[in-house]
Amino acid sequence: MSKQEFINILRTSLNGQVPSAVVSENVTYYEDYINSQNRMGRTEQEVLQSLGNPRLIAKSIIDASKAVGQGSKNNGGDTDFGYRQNAGQKSSRRFKLPIWLVLLLVFLAIFLIIGIVMRLLFFLAPLIMVAFLIVFLVKLFRDWLN
Repeated sequence: MSKQEFINILRTSLNGQVPSAVVSENVTYYEDYINSQNRMGRTEQEVLQSLGNPRLIAKSIIDASKAVGQGSKNNGGDTDFGYRQNAGQKSSRRFKLPIWLVLLLVFLAIFLIIGIVMRLLFFLAPLIMVAFLIVFLVKLFRDWLN
């Protein structure tokens, strides 16, 4: 088998089974791979033997494409790219946290807020005490004068 026969069998096996972009991407990849191996000194036959059957390669590509939802055939014979389910709709995925993690985060937030308030109170406590003492002394002094 020659390189061109290998590529033709691969292309024929993939056509109609996967999107044309996947066909051209894989055909280009295998052409480039064979050419690079030839430049490295391997013969075309050695490279093709190491690759194996192009139909088997195509089957693997088709299976992989179907696994990611790109290659299923719809009734019209065209390929469907996995968008049929939500055609025209924006896909939205929600990430749901476990309830224990939500509760833990809520408790941590409450303790953080309480901690910040307490630090402010401990920082301001001497100032507040001095202010109360001044107010108390001023009232005491006014009462004493009257």
